Amino acid sequence: SGLNSQGSAAVAIGFFSGNSNQGINSIAIGGSAGQTNQQSSAIAIGTVAGAFGQGTNSIAIGVGCAQTNQASNSIAIGVQAGIGTQGASAVAIGNNAGNFIQGKNSVAIGAYAGYEYSYTQSNNSIIFNASGEYTNTRNENTIVMNATSNAITVTDSGLYIQPVRMYGDPSNN
Repeated sequence: SGLNSQGSAAVAIGFFSGNSNQGINSIAIGGSAGQTNQQSSAIAIGTVAGAFGQGTNSIAIGVGCAQTNQASNSIAIGVQAGIGTQGASAVAIGNNAGNFIQGKNSVAIGAYAGYEYSYTQSNNSIIFNASGEYTNTRNENTIVMNATSNAITVTDSGLYIQPVRMYGDPSNN
């Protein structure tokens, strides 16, 4: 813990946590949490959380979350949330949310929100996912809300919501 170049007021608890170049006021708790290049005021809690390149003021809580290249001011909470590259000011909350590559200023909430292997969740996109299926958008400036048991196919920038029901509509009984 805190073996090579640990900044002042930094905390590292766990095997290889905060191991190399841990910034000032950073916290790394768990095996390999914040292992390499954890920037100042970053927080990594969980095995391999924020392990390789965690940006300034970023938060990673959960096993394997924000594992590689979490940019500044980003948040990843949940098992493998934001596991690949997470863009600046991005938010990923939920099991595998924002998994693989998450664009800057994007939000992914719910299991598998913003996840699609080898594809990026685009910049400035918002995904709320309650389907349990992989739901992602490769289009910037897009909002996806999914509460069905199926994935939504997103073809262009825009607003995608499933299901849509009108209150008081007798056909929705």
